Amino acid sequence: MAGRAMKVLEAFGGEDRVLTLYLPLGGDVKQRIAHLKTRSKKLAEEVGDWASRPLEGLLEDLHLGEGRSPLGVGLFASPSGRSLALPLPSPVDGQVISKRPWILPALEALCPLLEAWVVWIHRGRGEIFRHHAVLERVEELSEEIPRKVRDAGFRGGEERRLERRAETSLSKFLKDLAWRLRELNAERPAGEVWVTGSEEVMPEALEALGRFSLPVRSLKAPKSQEDLERSVREAMGARFFQEAEDLVERILESPGRSVLGLRQAIDQVNRRALMSLVVEERRTVRGVRCTSCGALGLDEDQCPLCGSGMEEETDLLDAMAHRALLSGAEVLVLGRPSSLREHEGVGGLTRLSR
Repeated sequence: MAGRAMKVLEAFGGEDRVLTLYLPLGGDVKQRIAHLKTRSKKLAEEVGDWASRPLEGLLEDLHLGEGRSPLGVGLFASPSGRSLALPLPSPVDGQVISKRPWILPALEALCPLLEAWVVWIHRGRGEIFRHHAVLERVEELSEEIPRKVRDAGFRGGEERRLERRAETSLSKFLKDLAWRLRELNAERPAGEVWVTGSEEVMPEALEALGRFSLPVRSLKAPKSQEDLERSVREAMGARFFQEAEDLVERILESPGRSVLGLRQAIDQVNRRALMSLVVEERRTVRGVRCTSCGALGLDEDQCPLCGSGMEEETDLLDAMAHRALLSGAEVLVLGRPSSLREHEGVGGLTRLSR
């Protein structure tokens, strides 16, 4: 999640005018194309050709005419010709032209869902998927594995030989699958691995993939790819909810490192001292920004860092997220109320005790 957000910020570093356009991509292909053409024409008329160009290339970039597409997309463009499309797992709508990419809506959509590998293991066949904005099938591995013989009798020795052959074949297949997953992850690193399959192969599969360097989590066997994607998202959402609750509890119970409320959070963001910044829900909060060094504030007349004058900042939470990400902090947007509500819905942890 943070990696994709950082790519957007890095792509537009040094720009002083950036268009951010979030679009939902629901409906059939014809509806999407008609919607994109309408928005493209309107942008060209109201802003300029530079703003409409990313929309014109969106159909090809996201392959909207082929297979499944994300539920939303964030488009970023600048007059210098830079542009970037960020697929999103949920529909988002909005448009802003400002001095930086409008990143908070993307963070809210991306936070619950890590980039992950999803492995669906059948007997003698393994499908590897990549989950980002959608579940994308990457590769399939297969190997003939004889079934174990379950009945006993006068052919017991032969049955045992066939059983050992089945176990050896399955073990080799799972090792090959694990190695291939390592190779794919070296090319496109992810945050975790989800594994599903029949009860017959899951114990051996979890053991083989459990040696992987990423966290490995299990899922109930799905009925279809759509069912698999739904299960992955639900499991990721449940995990994110619990991890966010744990982080908020740490913030509230760590007096030496806790940051509570807007004013404290702004101070630590300015000092680049945050390890984690948590925002309950995306909303508009106005503040101020230093005209010289870019430090943020609520209502100060002079910059708290360099003493220069301050100008209006129309989206303080987004500016805080932007500055925190660039300083290496983790930024989470919960998208729901939490125990931080009593502290203006904002909290964090500093890297060191204060």
